[in-house]
Amino acid sequence: MNKFYTVEEYAKLKNVTDKTVYEWVKENKLNEINLSHKISKLVYEPTDSTKKNIAIIAFSNLKGGCGKTTLATHFAALLSIIGFKVLLIDTDHQNQCSMFFPQQPYELTIVDVLKGKINIQDCIYKTSTKTSEIDIIYSDFALSLFVPMLNDRDRLKKSIDPIIDNYDFIIIDTSPNFDIVSQNVARISTHIIIPIKLETLHIQGMEHNLLGLEQVAQIDTNKVIGIMPNIVELQLAQQRAIFNLLSEKYPNLLFMHEGLLIPKDPELPKVVDFNTTIFDFRPKSRGSSAIKRALHETLRRI
Repeated sequence: MNKFYTVEEYAKLKNVTDKTVYEWVKENKLNEINLSHKISKLVYEPTDSTKKNIAIIAFSNLKGGCGKTTLATHFAALLSIIGFKVLLIDTDHQNQCSMFFPQQPYELTIVDVLKGKINIQDCIYKTSTKTSEIDIIYSDFALSLFVPMLNDRDRLKKSIDPIIDNYDFIIIDTSPNFDIVSQNVARISTHIIIPIKLETLHIQGMEHNLLGLEQVAQIDTNKVIGIMPNIVELQLAQQRAIFNLLSEKYPNLLFMHEGLLIPKDPELPKVVDFNTTIFDFRPKSRGSSAIKRALHETLRRI
């Protein structure tokens, strides 16, 4: 799995100067990520084609309305924009990931993947916006009807294994519950991000989610690399109080720096009306800049 560093971090790791790191980038000994002129560049070593370097990142919270789908789709699109091969998987029966991309006909969905009777490659569709191009596995309302029939917590892993080497990142959107599909997602994920609104019910959903990961899915909760405040309005006293409480309780998980908080942006909800992402709809908006910073921090944590 690739490790991502700021230039300063990599220079310190290798005991060289920042100038040497920039020279290695020019000589193609290192790859570079430039999300914005306002965000420090990241570097990473070229991938060894003989090894699996994929990161599988799930967005998970047992409380709906925290922006899991918005963040999953935008992370997938942004990773594509900066040059990575990305697969986005929707495991929520509402199938709302589809709303962020141009509409297209499709027949096979995550339900067919989980049934395990169809080649997963046939369930993958290509979709694109003006600036991004990703592969996607859609969901369907029928997923909610199929859940009681699924009794294998590792079915998704078995299905994805044949195509996993085709991607640098797999991004997974989840439903706000901890059914067996969500357990499948938790077990296959290499990293989990918990988006939250700074509201009491969302904190409760996050804490129940952490318990479920450990006690139900039986995974190492070290997979959780971040609690990501979303739709933030810190000028509200309640949100500020909850943020301060989380800062004390989860100092190593919370995206604490206020520059990493994703603010409430009235432009973000509009993008689904145009079947696109904020990077094409309002590329200079607060939401666009904040999601770029959040991805930057996420890459540093994986």
